[in-house]
Amino acid sequence: MCIISEECAYRGESLPDIVRRISDLVMDRAAQGKNYGCVLIPEGLLSHVSAYKHLILELNDIFREIHTHDERLKLFEELYLDDNKAREKLTRWSYSLYITLPDFMKR
Repeated sequence: MCIISEECAYRGESLPDIVRRISDLVMDRAAQGKNYGCVLIPEGLLSHVSAYKHLILELNDIFREIHTHDERLKLFEELYLDDNKAREKLTRWSYSLYITLPDFMKR
């Protein structure tokens, strides 16, 4: 399976929709005795998924206002370590999505 970011965006797919498509394919192949395969997932997929796209845009806007590396690092640490700071800076929708992200994605 090869996932194309632009096609996902065109179809208005959410992340659960994409995961469901992958799961369905794995189940169909397993039913055929084909317990192997490959899924190509583009690096920038989340930037084409509507909810994540808005979160990324908001984060970019927040960090665009900061001009020095030290200030950006400080803001990053505040957002990452302090949920209240993230809640203050992001819209409700983006914040609710942000807190569901695993730590490695928040970084």
